[in-house]
Amino acid sequence: MATNRRRVCLGALTVAFVVAAVAWTVASAASLSHTFDEPHHLATGIAWWQFGTYRWWTENPPLPKVVTALAPYLAGMRLPAPPAALSPAPWMPGIELLDGAPSYRRALMLARLGTVGFLLLALGVTFALAGGRKRLFAAFAATALVATYPPLLGHAGLATTDVAAVATVLLFLLFLDRWADRPSPGRAAALGAGLGLATLCKLTAPAFCAITGLAWLAARRWALGRWTDGAPKRWRARLGQVAIAGAAAFAAIWAAYRFSFGRLDELPPMGFMRTPVLPPPGQRSPLLAWVCRLRLPAPEFWHGFLFLKAHDANGHPAFLLGQVRARGGFWDFYLVGLLLKSPLPFLLLLGVCLPVLLRKRRPRLDARALGAGLAAIGALALSTRLTVNIGLRHLLIVVPLLAIFIAGAITPWIGGLVGRARVAAAVAFGALLAASAVTVERARPELFAYFNPLAGREPARALIDSDLDWGQDLPLLVRELRARRIPSAHYAFFGTMNPCGPDLPRLEPLQPKVPVTGWVVLSEQFYRSNFLVSLRRPSCASPHYRFDVAPDGSFDWLHAYEPVARIGATLRLYHIPER
Repeated sequence: MATNRRRVCLGALTVAFVVAAVAWTVASAASLSHTFDEPHHLATGIAWWQFGTYRWWTENPPLPKVVTALAPYLAGMRLPAPPAALSPAPWMPGIELLDGAPSYRRALMLARLGTVGFLLLALGVTFALAGGRKRLFAAFAATALVATYPPLLGHAGLATTDVAAVATVLLFLLFLDRWADRPSPGRAAALGAGLGLATLCKLTAPAFCAITGLAWLAARRWALGRWTDGAPKRWRARLGQVAIAGAAAFAAIWAAYRFSFGRLDELPPMGFMRTPVLPPPGQRSPLLAWVCRLRLPAPEFWHGFLFLKAHDANGHPAFLLGQVRARGGFWDFYLVGLLLKSPLPFLLLLGVCLPVLLRKRRPRLDARALGAGLAAIGALALSTRLTVNIGLRHLLIVVPLLAIFIAGAITPWIGGLVGRARVAAAVAFGALLAASAVTVERARPELFAYFNPLAGREPARALIDSDLDWGQDLPLLVRELRARRIPSAHYAFFGTMNPCGPDLPRLEPLQPKVPVTGWVVLSEQFYRSNFLVSLRRPSCASPHYRFDVAPDGSFDWLHAYEPVARIGATLRLYHIPER
């Protein structure tokens, strides 16, 4: 009876943490304006539903966009013309979709709710990978740790691709674990479909699937003495199942691209900044020229990898601890992000559990917990080679992996205690989970901009971009300007919100290196770095956005002044007196 009561209690607590995670995520999403990339994802997803093609900005695969665009599409959102007749980049058409919606807030929330579905999938798969109902305490602990991780919840409230990638890579690992337990053609097909779904969320996902999958199997070999169940003489059958998995992955990917067929050079010209995806015909390598002549299934998919290569070749500005690099990034970017953006209870538990992996003898972990720990280490090792450093969101997969490892290490330790010691350990663990929940509550509404106390009072000195300032704070700015009864201001806002709405005072763009007087609003992005590329209207009289690239030091003159107020996580409000 006591055991049944304990299982019911743990089950109820798990549900409570999941419900709380969804509530925190939805409340955060409802409080923020759209971030820099959301219009882009919305426009390409609407194009998939409206025109049945996916030939627009192929660097990002379609699955998360299709999911997030479904509800807005069913609500009547439509592009005014096919993508070929619109801007080569989807940002401006996406902004106009939101601006032209009968209700901006409703349209944005309909899109964001699609990502909440991926959050639920990630929490459910975390529960299953940590042991499910067979190891209920470990499954509850892992789920609760993920459900109280502010940056993951914050990104789950945005119409972007990052949490979808987390959920589907975890799903791949779950299918891999089940296939390894009992290999069969059906489970091999599910494994391949999982790989295909992960790839359809991010083109970097196959690399993470490979490294985490190998770590997972290596953990089985270490903990159980075997890679997969079954006799060695059946390896020939395993190779056949690998072929089935490959076919299933290909089928899933091709289906998402609407079973398209064609040549790479039939796609519209695309490029990242000044680097074209496909060089002019005379500048292509012999191999690329030959590939461009082939008719391929899902040419948009293969084009996406070339787009990713162009992005890497062009480089992407990276900011870390006050330093800016135009390309190449920082090897420790994601390690610093994990350290500064994880709740302190999470870090404390990780620090207590990490020595388990360093034991010389076989650890007291089951294969899943050990696999999660090794997979997280593999993903972190891979992150040191990534050159596009624009946010911890690209490495959020390590959060549920570390949570599963922590839960798997804590469970046997608490279970090995007796009497009051066990009660004290369980109470201490519960207190840490409660502290994590309080952390999320205090971080609202800007969950993805959360930093722990290790970042200090000025976290923007450490990280910016999508870790802090992604243009999300316009509603908070509106509230502040109303409260102060400010009739007009100059602004340099890293975001794509319409600054000319009926609820706003008059906002005029702040011109680079041109000091002004009166009220001034400046984004942390522009205060800290030379990331001075933005989409904005030159004035409220102009209906269209344009790209603006400002020179370095454009707003350095504001460093001589102290802000009157900080608005949200990202905006500085100044009042510059008349001279």
